Amino acid sequence: MLLQHKLAELVSHLVRTSTT
Repeated sequence: MLLQHKLAELVSHLVRTSTT
């Protein structure tokens, strides 16, 4: 599913910016 991939990428980015 493309949505899942996009969601995973978004979450990854959010987590990355959240764990600074």
